[in-house]
Amino acid sequence: MTHRQFILKESRKPRVILVSGKGGVGKTTLASATGAGCAKRGLRTLVMSIDIAHSLSDSFALDGHLLNINDGMPVNVSENLDIQEVDLQAEMKRHWGDIFASLSALLKSSGMNEVLAEELAILPGMSDVVCLLYISRYIEKNEYDVIILDCAPTGESLRFISMPSTVEWSLRKVYKLKKHVPSIAKPIIRIMGGATGSSLDELEKLQTMYDQLNRAKSILVDDSITSVRLVCNAERMVINETLRAYMYFCLYGMNVDMVAVNRMLPGEANNGYFDNLIDEQNQSFERIENHFSPIKVIKTRMFPEEINGIENLELMAGEMFSGFSPESIYCRENPYQFSKDGAVNLLRVKLPGVGKENVDLFNEKDELVIRIGNFKRHVYLPRAYAAMKPKVANYRDNYLTIRFEKAENTRSKESPSGAGGDKISAKQ
Repeated sequence: MTHRQFILKESRKPRVILVSGKGGVGKTTLASATGAGCAKRGLRTLVMSIDIAHSLSDSFALDGHLLNINDGMPVNVSENLDIQEVDLQAEMKRHWGDIFASLSALLKSSGMNEVLAEELAILPGMSDVVCLLYISRYIEKNEYDVIILDCAPTGESLRFISMPSTVEWSLRKVYKLKKHVPSIAKPIIRIMGGATGSSLDELEKLQTMYDQLNRAKSILVDDSITSVRLVCNAERMVINETLRAYMYFCLYGMNVDMVAVNRMLPGEANNGYFDNLIDEQNQSFERIENHFSPIKVIKTRMFPEEINGIENLELMAGEMFSGFSPESIYCRENPYQFSKDGAVNLLRVKLPGVGKENVDLFNEKDELVIRIGNFKRHVYLPRAYAAMKPKVANYRDNYLTIRFEKAENTRSKESPSGAGGDKISAKQ
């Protein structure tokens, strides 16, 4: 199978590659090898860990933890290659000191001890926010040609890519509340905000963060910049989770351009003992190619020893990307397609591998909520769609097609999920 390469040009925007997959499949090693391969080609490269269980220092065989080496800032490991493991505590104090202090003061004023207050002042998801802000800054300042993100296991990776939308939704609600707070109530809120000042004043500082996250969101869904590379092993359970991950990344508007099947037993292992396992792996590899077509699928062999250190990583990169470049984009598909059929507006959402899973849709003002199992996605609609109601949804050939028709009643019903709007389910 041939794949068209969209090669990085010197004059074009930097490249962002997310390496994701089930825990234990070798994401960090493949992310590190990809970085080593890009750097060897003369590209200014950063490999950043967005997994709280950082292991880049182990992958590059460094003496000591990265957080102790450079306080969570990038560390140069070879020519053109930096690596970074974000120190959340340091980042909060370095860039978000005022907000961090305000939250800490508010918690301490409620009677909480100082150490616990500082720990709880780091809100859930802040590590994701900090990493996204770094991506936005590095690209804005053109500090790197290629940024490779060593992601956490699949579920947390999905939380990471959904963080800009989550923060956007939260801040929209907060600003709406602020707008309607009567002036007589504001002094009370200021008193409740603690000694550091008004929580309403802090909203202005959050606006800056919101703008930067918005830029990061645009970067993540721009298929000329960003793509996801899924790592898996040739095992049934891992393949099934990888297929689900692919579906969810499509749901979030991400472009998946490659699947790397790691730890394939080489021909030298075909000595009788591993014969059955080699046959199973080869069958699984064919299944992966069929399921993910037209996405490029590559394989990496099981090495006789652990892969770490820059020399071994460069060796692995040479085998992984033999005959093609690690920074190229190998597939571009738009997960969302808006079109019109007479008086009916259509939205097609690519959701590969949904099968018989129930897809629930909720329409709320200018957004559509798509829920599959425990995952939920808010899709902001064009004005022409926002004034209409989703009436029928059909699932066929890996696409969910939703028909929007003129609303008969502008008042929406309350859905079971807590979002306003009518609920409809997709037909298979």
